[in-house]
Amino acid sequence: MEPSYLCYIGPYRTYLSTRGTNISEGIMYALTQGFHFEFDYIHKHQKVRVPVDESDWISIVGSNNDFKSKVENYLNITIKSIDHEQLYNVLSRLEKDKSLVIDLDVYYLPYHPQYLKIHGKTNVLIGNYNPITQRAQIWDTHVPTIPISTYQGELHLDEIQLALIGKKGYSLSYINDNNKLSLNTVIEAIISNAKNYIVEEDYMGVGAIKKLAEEMKDWTNHWSETAIKDVYRQAFLHVKNHGGTLVSRKIYAQLLKEICKSDDLQKASELMAISTERWQVFSAACFRNSVYYSSKNSVKAIDMLYQIHELEKESMLICSRL
Repeated sequence: MEPSYLCYIGPYRTYLSTRGTNISEGIMYALTQGFHFEFDYIHKHQKVRVPVDESDWISIVGSNNDFKSKVENYLNITIKSIDHEQLYNVLSRLEKDKSLVIDLDVYYLPYHPQYLKIHGKTNVLIGNYNPITQRAQIWDTHVPTIPISTYQGELHLDEIQLALIGKKGYSLSYINDNNKLSLNTVIEAIISNAKNYIVEEDYMGVGAIKKLAEEMKDWTNHWSETAIKDVYRQAFLHVKNHGGTLVSRKIYAQLLKEICKSDDLQKASELMAISTERWQVFSAACFRNSVYYSSKNSVKAIDMLYQIHELEKESMLICSRL
């Protein structure tokens, strides 16, 4: 199975594949996460609508990660939240048809290319724990960092605990019933997602892209030239990596092409592919501004957002009418 480029999808695709059900990343994305855009400013770890001081930064999210109920509904996976303090007890009681999904820091993972180099989160699937050797089988098959991490092997319980991030993990069990995974189900999910996305709200959906473009014109009034470099750096990192904006567009374009049954879907796929290219240009302009701020780069980034707004709106309008 090819690696997943959206971190929250990887463990669930892997889990299903170990049970004999293979789902493309695009279909998994359409069913469980949905096409999305949202931005917020972060002030002292809290979301705010208007920047408050020089320490503020921006969060840009292109993929909706609130998908637990959809995973359970569409993919017949039961998910139970567990505290990391319970990890040993949960592992020791794992049944053959159950596994865990947890977040680990790549810095502490001996198999990972970034071992003892840099910190970064990876979402892994864990199962088949042996209480005698205290080792568990682990699957790490998504791309949270560069180089790509694809690993299937074993880790000792001590290694897992050392690398734990956050306070919770998820216990998974699978019901072998794939009746819901029809093409019609996927198309219905795409239609529902598109209708939600094209609502012109200021901070969420396609309207938020235009809103961000408008607000970026005023960024120099909120941040000094030194501080604004870091804001652009955060914008670049969120679009390129953390927030899943760029990769989600690429995956969605491929999905629409994959299930293409009409000229309309072909057109929607082409528009999304162009939007992906525009996000590339936007992220490059943000990166340049993170190194050396220039109003020319800002104008380029803002222009890309206006183009992206029109491209994604047209693409999702087509999808909403399928």
